[in-house]
Amino acid sequence: MNNKFDELTKSMAQSVTRRAALKKFGVGLAGLALAGLLARPAEAQVALGPPIELSFPNPLVGCDNGLNPGGTWTLPDAAESYVVVNPLNPKNIAVAWMGAKVQAMFTAASFDGGATWQLSVLPLTLCFGGPYLGSGDPWLSFAPNGDLYASALTGNSFSAKLLVSCKSTDGGLHWSAPAIVTNYKNPNAPTITADPTDPRFVYATWSQEGPTKPQFARSTDGGLTWEPQQSVTTSGFADACQVFVLPDGTLVELYANDSKHILHGARSADRGQTWSDLGKLIQMAPVGVLDPEQGLPIWASLSPYFAEDARNGNLYVVWWDGRFSNFQYGDIAFSMSTDGGFT
Repeated sequence: MNNKFDELTKSMAQSVTRRAALKKFGVGLAGLALAGLLARPAEAQVALGPPIELSFPNPLVGCDNGLNPGGTWTLPDAAESYVVVNPLNPKNIAVAWMGAKVQAMFTAASFDGGATWQLSVLPLTLCFGGPYLGSGDPWLSFAPNGDLYASALTGNSFSAKLLVSCKSTDGGLHWSAPAIVTNYKNPNAPTITADPTDPRFVYATWSQEGPTKPQFARSTDGGLTWEPQQSVTTSGFADACQVFVLPDGTLVELYANDSKHILHGARSADRGQTWSDLGKLIQMAPVGVLDPEQGLPIWASLSPYFAEDARNGNLYVVWWDGRFSNFQYGDIAFSMSTDGGFT
């Protein structure tokens, strides 16, 4: 780890709770407003602590490399957050988010169940010891030995991106230099999954311009190197995709086709070397709404969300759906699979 990056990391490693106390008055007003909105009969009330602001202050205010996504974005803005919990230590929580007009990928780690946090950053962009101008689309995953993996898109323009991964062996306080997962044809919306049955294996999947099928790559050496990418299936366009590992080691990839609003799946019994296509799993029925600025339709099936019960391998998906009201409004639909993605 280079000295400049290490010094910046140390300067950021301070308690967010301590900084939040400086803004106690503002948080107090927000808490009063929230309490009024959530007022319920005494028997139904729950104690809600004040929110903790993880992304303040932004250490990049004095370092602007010129990359600008447009619109009203400013250097203090933060977006695209993701959170995971260490299976070996439930008090170790890690968060990642994009900040500084896509010019940095920040992380935060807590070792007391979220009471206090220490900030760090992935060494991707110029202001933090990396070679690239921008970064976005973070994802995190803990391995069974407590190693933490992060994936992100990075690059020097919005039209030329590559997918990289970094590794932390101390719960998210420090990060390795990035390893390139793929630099082929502008990857999009990546996710990363550490194999809970073997810490050597890490899996990445993403959608991509060019090959329209969901793409997959794996590491067999704990994220040091990545094997060449491959298409998971021979059918189906991927807009959102994620790999899950069943208790017996079988991989299941779930992915959505936005143009046809279909949820697809694929399985691998050999840790991603070969795949079998599960085909169409669910016909989603989203409600179309118009973007008020451009008047174009928006379909929420772009973003279904997936989860797995690691104890039994049950798979879950939620998405925006209009069938329950005859498309008068959008509902949230839920489905689950108890047989490894077959039904």
